[in-house]
Amino acid sequence: MKVLVVGSGGREHAIVTSVAKSPRVDKIYCAPGNAGIASLAECVAIGAMEFGKLVAFAKEHAVDFTIVGMDDPLVGGIVDVFEAEGLKVFGPRKNAAILEGSKAFSKDLMKKYDIRYVGNKGTVDLNTAPYLIKNIETLFESEISFNSTSYQLDNRNDIDSFYFNGTEKDIEIQVYRKNKEELINDLDYIFGYDCEIVKAGKLYINDYYAYCYFIKPKPNYFAKYSNLEMLTYTVRFCSKWIKETVIDFKTNDDITSSSGMKYPFSYPFSYRAVKKDRFVNNIHFASSKAKIIFYGPCKNPRISIADNIYAVNTELLKEERIEIDPFEKTVLKYTADGVAIDVMDVRYKKSSIFIKKF
Repeated sequence: MKVLVVGSGGREHAIVTSVAKSPRVDKIYCAPGNAGIASLAECVAIGAMEFGKLVAFAKEHAVDFTIVGMDDPLVGGIVDVFEAEGLKVFGPRKNAAILEGSKAFSKDLMKKYDIRYVGNKGTVDLNTAPYLIKNIETLFESEISFNSTSYQLDNRNDIDSFYFNGTEKDIEIQVYRKNKEELINDLDYIFGYDCEIVKAGKLYINDYYAYCYFIKPKPNYFAKYSNLEMLTYTVRFCSKWIKETVIDFKTNDDITSSSGMKYPFSYPFSYRAVKKDRFVNNIHFASSKAKIIFYGPCKNPRISIADNIYAVNTELLKEERIEIDPFEKTVLKYTADGVAIDVMDVRYKKSSIFIKKF
C-alpha cells in the first residue's frame, strides 16, 4: 500500500511514524514534509494548499490512501477535492473542518446544542462541564426498517409499513473535574438506575428528545489524565426523535381585556363569540406512545383524532386537568392540589378510548 501524508509539522511526523509500523505499507510520501520526516518517508515538494498538484501526484504514483494532518488544507476543502476525484482520503470534509479552523464557530456550535439526559433519578447536562459529549453527530443517526409482502407472479415486493427497530450508538463523555471519581459514580447511578428498572430516560437535544438507555460497556474504556477522564457509553435508542408542539385550542369567546371584560369597548351592536372546532393537520405523525390531556376550566372536554373520540363528561375547574392514557388504560382527573381521581366511569363509552384506529 502507498500512503501520502499531507503536512510538514510534528503532527505529520507522528502520523508517518505510526504508518511506517504497518506491515501493509510499502511506500510513504509526505508533502511537503520536513527533515525529520525525510528519514521515514519520501518528501515531495508540493505545498499542503496546492490541491490540484496533490491530486495529480496521488494519481500519477497510484497512492492508495491519503492522510491529511494540517488544519489549513482541511479547512480549505482538500478532502472534498480528493473525494471528487475518487481518491481515498482520511480527514473531515470542509463543512466539518471549520470546527478546527474557527474557534468562534466552534464556540457558537457548542452553545447551539442544549444536550441533557432526563432520567428517572435525575437530570444530567451533557454539554457543559463537568460532562461533555464529544461525538454529538452520531446521536442523530437512526435506523428505519420495513415490512413487505412478496408477490411471486410479478416478482416484486410491496412495502406494507415502516417501523423503528431501534439502534445503538457509542458516544464518548468527557468528565473534567478534580473529583471526577465522584462525578463518574453519579453518572453511572443515573444511567444505571434506568437500566435496572427497565424504564428509558429522555435524551434531549434542543427541542427534540428520544427515549433511550445509556449502557456502560464492560470492561470500561477510558483514558486517564490528571483531572480528565473519557468514558464510552452505548446509547440504546427506544424511539425516533420527537418534537412536541403545543397547540392552543382557545376559542374566540376566551378573549378578555385586562379589566376582565369580554370586550373592552362599547359598540351599538350585539356581539356573540361562536365556538368553533379547531383542526390540526399533522402530516408528519408516527406511531408512538401519547397521552391526551385536557386542562381546565372547561366542561365535557372532547377531542377527535382520526376516527378516535376521546371525551370525558365532567367539569374541570381552573388548574385542574384530565389525563387519558391509552396505553396504561387510565382516565384520571387531577385537582388543583394534585389529587388524582379516577373518572373512568364518565368517559366516552360509544367506542373504546383505548383502541387506536389510525
